[in-house]
Amino acid sequence: MKKIFSILILQIFIISTIGAIATPENINFDTVHINESITISKPKIIDESDFSTILLDEGNSYLLDSGSPMIPTVNKVYELPFGSKINNIDVSYNGNHEILLTKFIKPAKQPTPVGMDLKIQPDMEIYSNSDIFPKDKFTYRTGSGMSDDEHVLFLTIQCYPVWYNPGENILHYSDSIDIDISYSKGGYENTASADYDLVVISPKIFSSNLQKFIDHKNSLGINSFFKDVDEIYDEFSGRDKPEQIKNYIKYAIENLNLSYVLLVGGINYVPIRMTAIGWDHSTMHLPTDLYYADIYDGNGDFCTWDSNNNNIFGEYNWDDGNIDDVDLYADVYLGRIPCDKNIDLKIIINKIITYENNAYNSDWFNRILLLGGDTFPHHGVIEGELVTSRIAEEMDGFNSIFLWTSEETFKPLRINREATKGAGFVSYSGHGYLYGFGTSPPNVEKRIEYFTWYLPGMLNGNKLPIVFFDACLTATLDYKLFDLFKIPGFAYSIVKKPFGGAVASIGATRVAFTDVDWHGVNGGASYLNLHFFMNYEEGISVSEMLTKSQNDYINYVYEDCITLEEFILIGDPSLKTGGYP
Repeated sequence: MKKIFSILILQIFIISTIGAIATPENINFDTVHINESITISKPKIIDESDFSTILLDEGNSYLLDSGSPMIPTVNKVYELPFGSKINNIDVSYNGNHEILLTKFIKPAKQPTPVGMDLKIQPDMEIYSNSDIFPKDKFTYRTGSGMSDDEHVLFLTIQCYPVWYNPGENILHYSDSIDIDISYSKGGYENTASADYDLVVISPKIFSSNLQKFIDHKNSLGINSFFKDVDEIYDEFSGRDKPEQIKNYIKYAIENLNLSYVLLVGGINYVPIRMTAIGWDHSTMHLPTDLYYADIYDGNGDFCTWDSNNNNIFGEYNWDDGNIDDVDLYADVYLGRIPCDKNIDLKIIINKIITYENNAYNSDWFNRILLLGGDTFPHHGVIEGELVTSRIAEEMDGFNSIFLWTSEETFKPLRINREATKGAGFVSYSGHGYLYGFGTSPPNVEKRIEYFTWYLPGMLNGNKLPIVFFDACLTATLDYKLFDLFKIPGFAYSIVKKPFGGAVASIGATRVAFTDVDWHGVNGGASYLNLHFFMNYEEGISVSEMLTKSQNDYINYVYEDCITLEEFILIGDPSLKTGGYP
């Protein structure tokens, strides 16, 4: 089951600086100034039944604290050299215009499971007085991560050119924003003693089959090597095995100039990090591989995901937010092949090699299958179809095949028939399960479902898509029936399927959340799905598409640890979309 929520933009932005990977001798700071002006248009007022919604042409996010007025914001993202230090930021506004509203501004909702009361509850401490909301002129955060294969410092400034006086029900807006930034430019220098692209971390039981994969990558100029996970445990320290592996990845980035990490083996062979997510007065133990990719924190130091040192990793809840100061930006591109058997690994490796050798310039690659329906009947929009229609707009060079419940084309046999023809990509938006996915016809509380046992009818051979499952649970890696029999999640089942299926997939390891309404795709799983495809360009690696969509989420939505951590890549992170010429 997918759950629906409204994104909570946290008022507390992490204000931090960043160090460098290099030693201090390699750092040469130069002061740099950035000045930018942004013209602001008059906000649009949309009256709904009880409240008004505010739209701003320049707005690219919202301030959505639970129960607080939904104020449009302008988020500006700057990519500064890795190792830079922020000296000063100033944001000023020119002009002050007023609009007297006839209704209160719509407040943000609490994160709400489907089936519960979705009634909006305004915070009367805000709505009953004349204090200006928001109180701050702007907020900002920094974090280290990857952009176009480079380590950078992300600086995100959230500006508030629109503000509100609830007591008098007056909306204020400015004519323009002036942003002034001063920072000391870090002089990070690459001191790596070797130059590799990809490391495969796996137990030796899979090393024989992996050699074929490594030889293939090396033949394409992707300098690759194998690293025995048991050697890592012998050579690197850490509080537990995941931290030992992460310490090795840090070493490999700094000494081998590494860009890609492929974990091979189920979580009993290569462990996954379990994080502590507080939700609904309980703790959800969320498995994530993002832990291994997020190496550096906002100061350029090792990001432990346990800043309070209580040996509970990635603590997060709705009231206190990101307790362990998890940076969330990936510093290396990472994926996993969660195999337990060599026969499955052999199938997947052959798929990858065949895909990269043959997909380029093929007719089938230019098809994209778009699957969806009414995820939450009677909620006002047909969410899955809205999301996939937006994806079709972004993928305008592809032949879009819509498999929608509203057109009665979302049916297992029809899905298999279209998949058998081949496709470069598949996007699904709806509900998901360990063993499949399903969604509803418009305003009908009855799902049409596709289960694992339909996969044998997907006979697409080597015409293999990359699939994004905007849904719950499809990438579950830790389920055991009766605590005895391991059951593979659907996202892995479609990748390891012989004679067809997919070459890679992205899915959630736990319950997913979403925020889709009449004015767009605002957050949650559907935001990642849309932005995954917005970041497509010819020849980009599949992991870079995922990382860029996660970066967009952090920069323009907020530090939603649940959504960002639970979506993982099943497959080769260095996989070149569309293959090699």
